[in-house]
Amino acid sequence: MRYVAIALLLLLPVLAAAGEWHSEYIDEGYVGESYFYSCTLVLDWDDHPHITSIEAHSGDEYYHYYYWNGSSWETQLLDNGQIIGVDQNNKPLFSWRDSKNIYYRHLDVDYNVYTSPYNIGSFTAEVNSAGLPHFVFYERETLERYQFNWYLTYVYHNGSSWVSEIVDVIIDGPSGMNDLDLHLDSAGEPHIVYTYEYQDRDWYRELRYAHRHDSTWDIEVVDSDVRRSGISLELDSQINPVFSYIDWVEDGLKYAYKEDDQWYFKLILTDADLLDCRMELDANEMPCIAYLNYDVYTNLSFVYNDADEWVVETVDDTILVEILDYSLELDSNYQPKITYPDGNMWMGSYVTYAWRDNTIFHLIWPENEEEVQTTTPTLDWENCTLPNLESYTLWWGTDPDFNDYNEVTDIAESEYQITEGIEDGDRIYWRVKSIDVDEEEYWAVELDWYFDVDLIYFHLLSPESGEVVDTLTPLLDWEDSPVPDHESYTLWWGTDPDFETYNEVTDIVESEYQIADGIQDGDRIWWRVKSIDVDEEEYWAVEMDWYFDVDLGGGVDIVDFVVDAEDEGILVNWRIEGDSPSGLRVLRTIGDEEPIFLHSEPLNGDATKYLDRGVSSGVEYCYWLEVTEADGTVQRFGPTEAVTVPEYIPELILYAAYPNPSREVINFVFSLPAEGRVELSVYDLSGRRIVTLVDAEQTAGRHEVSWSCADVESGVYLYRLETGAGSITQRLVIAR
Repeated sequence: MRYVAIALLLLLPVLAAAGEWHSEYIDEGYVGESYFYSCTLVLDWDDHPHITSIEAHSGDEYYHYYYWNGSSWETQLLDNGQIIGVDQNNKPLFSWRDSKNIYYRHLDVDYNVYTSPYNIGSFTAEVNSAGLPHFVFYERETLERYQFNWYLTYVYHNGSSWVSEIVDVIIDGPSGMNDLDLHLDSAGEPHIVYTYEYQDRDWYRELRYAHRHDSTWDIEVVDSDVRRSGISLELDSQINPVFSYIDWVEDGLKYAYKEDDQWYFKLILTDADLLDCRMELDANEMPCIAYLNYDVYTNLSFVYNDADEWVVETVDDTILVEILDYSLELDSNYQPKITYPDGNMWMGSYVTYAWRDNTIFHLIWPENEEEVQTTTPTLDWENCTLPNLESYTLWWGTDPDFNDYNEVTDIAESEYQITEGIEDGDRIYWRVKSIDVDEEEYWAVELDWYFDVDLIYFHLLSPESGEVVDTLTPLLDWEDSPVPDHESYTLWWGTDPDFETYNEVTDIVESEYQIADGIQDGDRIWWRVKSIDVDEEEYWAVEMDWYFDVDLGGGVDIVDFVVDAEDEGILVNWRIEGDSPSGLRVLRTIGDEEPIFLHSEPLNGDATKYLDRGVSSGVEYCYWLEVTEADGTVQRFGPTEAVTVPEYIPELILYAAYPNPSREVINFVFSLPAEGRVELSVYDLSGRRIVTLVDAEQTAGRHEVSWSCADVESGVYLYRLETGAGSITQRLVIAR
């Protein structure tokens, strides 16, 4: 086993520079007899790597599975399959194909996912949040020598059975189709990037993006004239597609992304010898890409964006032979992991696992030179993302040279609370190191951090937090400030808990203050106090979320004042406590506009709800309630939380024909979002129209039409729905 690691030690460890890569061999083939040619990597929910590799040995193939259990690698020989993901319990999922079938294995049970009437080519898989795999692959139908039709097929499990859909059909395509990638969004909907190639275009292709939404596939031509390889697709947090690829037209590594329905293309680096790439998105949703060099194929590199600059790092420049397949993942801390085969049967062959140096971590709190107002501070630092991290060790004390210090070992979390040993006025120096299972030590970057302990604090006293007072001129009281050079106090008070707006009273001499005006019955008053010294330094009271409620007693009180969007509008609800009002009026606001009354005549005093029908979808509303009491006093309650009526988005749907396969009669069902002209036709695979079933204006909604296919030859056919809102194509089979 080869292992590259940091091992420099001089009094304190010298930390590796950011971007240093480590690697290890996790398996070795038989020299002169076998070699590894494919490696696939998946990280589980604990960031532990799972790897599968294929070994060619004496004309046979052997499938290996490796798993990091937290301290060592475990291995298993499989009958077949490459890892595609893990389930919710970190159990691996495997998949493979033969010329006609797609399979997957879970918990040692094999499933035949799909059987094709043609030959299955390149395929890829993604596992959804429920642990079920989704597949995309090419099917090749041979028409005659050198003439092929290609079907881009999507297969998934709907909870009870496997379902297949034709995403796109490539008529008269080339002999081989390879480039495609699949990614599922948070709703489980598939996104696909693939190539649409023609035999007569001399390697020039269309680059296409397909997205399924509620059974309808939207297909876009991203670039109509490209030569490229190595598509790798991800989705950002807004479910916008981002993918990387090698563009041989511009001789470089590029990525494309979609934003506001517009495609953008960025050239990362220019190199005519680039061959292939794998991409993930980092914490800033920028591409992190591993790529190969075509001429110098012993060089595997990694590029990422740092402050708008592209940084290239060498992962491994000592690879013995050309890599045929490799895999990139980012862990939960966005640290890259790569697996790849290395070597051949004559020089020695290896399954290799590489990771960027992730021993670097930082101290967080208290910040350097910070003042803390406690003798029991909780020290906090970043997680050290070593795959074999065992524990942390903390050094702390008053000696800046650490000739004398307190040591705390075996800390499991990335924080520690000091419970004794610190006094007011101390300056505490502290350092943290991570320890791995081999007892290797890695220090946090900061080795000269300290904080000062200063117990200058005081408390608010009255009214207590949450107390109810029955006066509009309350007396606020707090402890005397212990600041030696105390000069005065400053009070903030108001109805805004976030203190974006507030009343400020300065130059208060005593540790109390009586509010003379500005408070109304029913107000909730938030308040804070700070002490100011002669140098204008500020020291806040400990309590920063202190409030009291004003209730003069009697009158009407409105509680449980809520709103809810209904099919017929927005329903406003409330509950009355205290006296009964003589009348009620509901008001509404849009954005920052002034409230408007929704009805001219008051509601009865016992009313508890009001339905606002005059609303529009997509608009945000807030509501108020104006109450008139028996003595003529008017109070206004509100606003409620904002509410929006969801916007209805009509959809175009072409349902699966039934029965399928069929002998005599086939039923077609479709749904239209709006009235318009519709054409529904059936075609054979050469593109010849067999029959037109619908060619007329149709109303919005669901439609069904039947077709007798008794006189039509057995075979595979396409049925296509064309409307002003778009078109959809599906496949059907006639069999006798």
